[in-house]
Amino acid sequence: MIVNRVCGLRKIKSRRHNNKSADRVWVTEMLEEDIRNKKVHLCGGRNLIQKSREKGKKKYGRIILIIEGSEREQYAELRDYLNQILLSNSGSTVHLDTTPMPNLLPLFKRVYISFEACKKGCRPFIGLDGTFLKGLYEGQLLTAIGQDANNQIFPIAYAVVDSKIRDN
Repeated sequence: MIVNRVCGLRKIKSRRHNNKSADRVWVTEMLEEDIRNKKVHLCGGRNLIQKSREKGKKKYGRIILIIEGSEREQYAELRDYLNQILLSNSGSTVHLDTTPMPNLLPLFKRVYISFEACKKGCRPFIGLDGTFLKGLYEGQLLTAIGQDANNQIFPIAYAVVDSKIRDN
């Protein structure tokens, strides 16, 4: 295995394309501290180490899991994030929709966030856009944006919704 591109202080290379000693644990130990301290930027997408595309993603995913936590842990903090938005941006609106699960955390369905300060400071023309989210949790990101007096773009509102349900 070789590191295709790592930008920063450390580059790890091997003369062989099949370096069996560069396993998941070794890669995590070598790069975790540098990535955590932002000394190394992962270039070229999610293929940090490439023996095959799938193995590269597995190694990169382990480092990110250690640094940022799992998606399940991040979704568990979503309510705290929404509460912080309401505390720090008076007049903003947030809406979290979940599906109750017996004996488990509620299942994320959709979230809507709108910032009052951005609504007040923008011109009356609003642009709408959406993009599909790929990866472990699929869906659609919908955004409403506006411009202020200096022609700067502001997010008025955004929502993460299920792309298969028209009721969103």
